[in-house]
Amino acid sequence: MFILDSNRFGRDPDGVSGQISELIEKLGGEILVSRLWEERRLAYPIKGQRKGTYWLTYFRLAGGQLARSAGNARSPRAYCGSWS
Repeated sequence: MFILDSNRFGRDPDGVSGQISELIEKLGGEILVSRLWEERRLAYPIKGQRKGTYWLTYFRLAGGQLARSAGNARSPRAYCGSWS
């Protein structure tokens, strides 16, 4: 599950959600399902944001690549954070 910046997602939903697919595929993974879950208030602010868009993604990826994906998920500007 990825938590996306709601403002950026609202302006460019395809571009922001596409970054998730690009990240997984760049690491050699395969997207099984990727969809919007919901937009909701965060339990605590992340980078000053109080609302986040939750994006649910099921993917297949080699175990060794999972640690790399966590580090890479923090770099695109559209993400608030991720949970794996």
